[in-house]
Amino acid sequence: MKLKKGLPVLPVALLVLSVTLSDCAIGETERAIPTQIRNIEVQGNEINIYANKPLRLGAYIQPSPPKLILTINNADLAPTAVKEGEGTGGVIKSWQASVVTYEKSVEGETRTGYDVKLVADLTKNVTYQLTSTDSGAKMVLEEIKIVEKEYTPTMIEIPKELYPSVQRMMIGPGGVPTGKAVAPITTEDEKAAREMLKEILPEPLKVEKLPPATALNDITYRTVDKTFEVLITGNGEFKDFKIGTLDKPTRVYLDIFGVKSNLPNDKFQVNTGMVREVRLGKYPDKTRAVIELKGPIKDAHIANIQNKIVVKIVY
Repeated sequence: MKLKKGLPVLPVALLVLSVTLSDCAIGETERAIPTQIRNIEVQGNEINIYANKPLRLGAYIQPSPPKLILTINNADLAPTAVKEGEGTGGVIKSWQASVVTYEKSVEGETRTGYDVKLVADLTKNVTYQLTSTDSGAKMVLEEIKIVEKEYTPTMIEIPKELYPSVQRMMIGPGGVPTGKAVAPITTEDEKAAREMLKEILPEPLKVEKLPPATALNDITYRTVDKTFEVLITGNGEFKDFKIGTLDKPTRVYLDIFGVKSNLPNDKFQVNTGMVREVRLGKYPDKTRAVIELKGPIKDAHIANIQNKIVVKIVY
């Protein structure tokens, strides 16, 4: 661009305007300015994190020794924010928050990124409920025994009219489920499913026609030796469902169509064997139960009988 003589201020003004617009563009596209965490409050089993907008947090429970590791991406701690403390009567013994910096490449240029990391020492393994609020986020820790129930084996006999339907999942190299069902199911698979159900059904089943399920009433789980079982109970017979897998991380999921969840909790931190977590996803036409894995497994199959579905993971 050619500039006329006699206008010495114009180049400076253009330079300032150019820099200002450039900085704005970078800030808008990259969101380079970290979210400021104004304060952190820990009371009992509740953690409140305050910011100037809703937050989406990543959380992980380390089972042994029990720790909570919570991460807030692209965030920084305000100078006045409380950064550590002791627990007050709950499962949190002590906690500490810090800012983690790292280098990242943006359009070929190296920039510094900021995350806030909170680590809490716990008295025991827990599950949690995590929600975003208008001013940040809230986490409530709960003892696992609240959601894990002991099964009382009854070893009842299952009438032939109610023999369960069984699906078995193919396991690929490295113990990773493929999401494809094995067909046909063998006689041994059917017998194993009946024996498994005989141990966990609470009472003898009646040979009767149930209405289609419209809601989930309960979800429980147990670990026996090197197996993990999830029992899902509905308010009627489960008619339409599908088992599959997702990766990064490896997950086995069960889609139950035409069913809503009536459960107050939708996430259960397990951290046992090769299973990290069980959670529920809610969709307009279905409810999805997800089992997140920590490592390779040997087998995964599902059995359905009336208003109950059992997913069994062998590792």
